[in-house]
Amino acid sequence: MHESWFKQSNTRSKECPIDRMPFVKRSMHKKTILNKNSKVYMQCMQGEDDKFYYVHLDPYDSANFAIMDEVSPLLVNPVPSQFETGAMYTYVIASVIKKNSDTNMDRLVSPMKLYACKTINMFEFGTKHHQIFYRMVHQLNELENDPQLQYALHASGEIHCIDPVTLVFNYISGTYKMKRKIPMRRTKYETAIVRRLMHKIAPDYRIDFDFKPFIVPETMRITHAEIARLKSNGIMVFPFSAQRQCREMRFAVMGHKKHMPPDEMIQTYKKITNDGLNDLTPTACIMQ
Repeated sequence: MHESWFKQSNTRSKECPIDRMPFVKRSMHKKTILNKNSKVYMQCMQGEDDKFYYVHLDPYDSANFAIMDEVSPLLVNPVPSQFETGAMYTYVIASVIKKNSDTNMDRLVSPMKLYACKTINMFEFGTKHHQIFYRMVHQLNELENDPQLQYALHASGEIHCIDPVTLVFNYISGTYKMKRKIPMRRTKYETAIVRRLMHKIAPDYRIDFDFKPFIVPETMRITHAEIARLKSNGIMVFPFSAQRQCREMRFAVMGHKKHMPPDEMIQTYKKITNDGLNDLTPTACIMQ
């Protein structure tokens, strides 16, 4: 129906057709993606036991990539066998572009690809949209060291895998402050881009769209199993009975001039919760 959007555009000379550039919502240099002021940090979220948890895990620290990759590896143009029935994913559709030094027009260097990560709870460890770009820079090196190369963002949102070949997409992206509901005049462009790309990856994909959030607090609370997995990897986890306490802990750690040492974190936790225990050690806090 919208194939004309993807056909090459003729030049006056008829000699060198130009590839039409799909609509770019945002383009980012490597320096912009790595800028510390662009980072999106963790929030306090509720567990399946109704407690609120502060998890001391920095998704921008490459030392934690292996922990995130255990359950949420970065998928690039994933085929059906890489999707899990019933699972939720966050995704971006991006290409690599370069500015023409003469015309300042965008030139396509690498075609659009789907980059997706499985999201297992509302913490979204390493699966927030900006974090996906950060992992792309570190793991794929597609921007190399050319300062003129940029990632061009064409679409972003969430995926619900009904079964490995049936995927439901939305376009909800809090990271890039897009409208929670894409205007109807734009939906035809968004859906055309997604359908074309996914059918190019695997012709047997069945693609549908639902313009509502999939990753919601009611169904994506952190589980005891996930908490145990994080603790087994040495990640400090602090439970709170009230969200207010959890936020206080988070702000205390984020407001620290340097990285807050484990002993100081525990003292902060005890102060917030009025915990009178004196034998709480970093190891005890991790494993409690």
